[in-house]
Amino acid sequence: MIMGQGFFSANAPEELALIYEAKGLPEDEARSLAQRLIKGKPAALYTMAREELGINPEEMGGSAWGASGASFCLFAIGAIVQLSPFFSFPELREWW
Repeated sequence: MIMGQGFFSANAPEELALIYEAKGLPEDEARSLAQRLIKGKPAALYTMAREELGINPEEMGGSAWGASGASFCLFAIGAIVQLSPFFSFPELREWW
């Protein structure tokens, strides 16, 4: 996970506070909660993804091995589709 110096925008605490105010928290509590969450960057990242974007990072799933396997299979299928005229029409092989 990338956690750089400027990972969040300058107005991220205000955005988070507005989300919590819309959910019914008083303004001062919402701002306090947003400031605490932004200080803990991993927790803030998950909270921003969940609250602002509606994405739950724990439910995303997937793996690098699965992605690489799918990529390999689709690449191979794409190559076979491109070469299929040469296998289907013998006269093309003579020309090539």
